[in-house]
Amino acid sequence: PMVSIVIALRELYKNKVYRDRILDILEAKLVTGKPKTGRPGMELWPIFVLAQLRLSKHLSYGELHTVANYNTLIRQVMGIETEESFGKEEIPYQTIYDNVSLLDDETVKKINEVVVSFGHGEVFKKKETEALRVKTDSFVVESNVHFPTDYSLLWDCARKSLDTINWFTAKYPTEMQGWRKTKYWRKTLKSLMRRVGKANSSGGKNKAARLKKEVSEYLAQSKSLYEKLFLCIPNLPIKEVKDLASAILLEQYLLFLNKHNRALLEKLIPELILPKKRLSRCPDRGKAHFKRYVGLAVVSYNLCCIGRKLQKDYRKAEQLAQANIRKNAA
Repeated sequence: PMVSIVIALRELYKNKVYRDRILDILEAKLVTGKPKTGRPGMELWPIFVLAQLRLSKHLSYGELHTVANYNTLIRQVMGIETEESFGKEEIPYQTIYDNVSLLDDETVKKINEVVVSFGHGEVFKKKETEALRVKTDSFVVESNVHFPTDYSLLWDCARKSLDTINWFTAKYPTEMQGWRKTKYWRKTLKSLMRRVGKANSSGGKNKAARLKKEVSEYLAQSKSLYEKLFLCIPNLPIKEVKDLASAILLEQYLLFLNKHNRALLEKLIPELILPKKRLSRCPDRGKAHFKRYVGLAVVSYNLCCIGRKLQKDYRKAEQLAQANIRKNAA
């Protein structure tokens, strides 16, 4: 859908009313309240173009960086290159990532309303007496959650437990004693988890013995964390409702930690890894990024529909012009 979305973006930019509405939405989200200092960033329109292009073509940020710097058509739509351009403006990878990822779900919804209004008002023009037909659809997008293996689920439980402890420590630094080394716990457990994965996926001699050794060290460390957390929970400072909710969450994490500890011990070698599946998924992690990704997908779909309709109109106009030329020539 590259051609369709490029045509739609071009027509949208040419219409000053709708273009200004989109830029106002982006400015309110990305610019308002921020000082005009620091490193050079990006203009608002190129951010919008790259966000739509990433969704319509399902590009990674690396691929998006390549397109933004070396695809002449896209650079012209972004407004950073003309046919007579001599000094080429290049956009660094980190600049693209930092700016395109700033859009949130609420901003995307507002932009989609403008795109739909543009389509109804300027492209799919209907008579006032004609009924508006609406088509609805639903689709599934896989979130970026790692495939559940016994050792990775154990790491998730430990990670979330330590996150909760850090929350209590930041809020009550004088009352939370004995948790100065949470970073050490995280680093050690994550390292051991990766060593277990590497030992299981690699081959060679004595694989079973190496795997058993790595798993034993991993379980010993997670068991130590479990015992420390078990003794800590009764002494947590509970002064607000939010403290109580966090303590209940920590108890749940502790139950899961113990559960996956036992599961990994029972499935020591043969059943350690569950079968892997390769499915298309949202490349961004976190609920907020997932919602933004799906929202941008809807905007991108609407722009592609507008672009396809404009393509048909252009072809009809071109065919009519050619027919008139042949008629006049005859």
